Amino acid sequence: MWKAAFLGFLETRDFADGLREVTAPALLIWGNCDTYAPFADQHRLLATLPNARLTVYKGHGHAVHWENPVRVAGEISTFLAERVPDVSAVPA
Repeated sequence: MWKAAFLGFLETRDFADGLREVTAPALLIWGNCDTYAPFADQHRLLATLPNARLTVYKGHGHAVHWENPVRVAGEISTFLAERVPDVSAVPA
């Protein structure tokens, strides 16, 4: 049903070549039970984005952030903490 509802979105032109220009780190979070975005797409993103990391959530579907919000929030927090300088030393 979702594929039918998002048919126009699914038919969007391929913009993967433009992703090669993205230099910012990217965190890809994917559930291995996702029937909307297949595993092959995740590997394609990894191959296209020069600075990407993939985390696979076993037993989760497309809405990983709804299924396991605490773990996803922790994953994002860790990802950002690894990349953002310590702002606690900066005077307010």
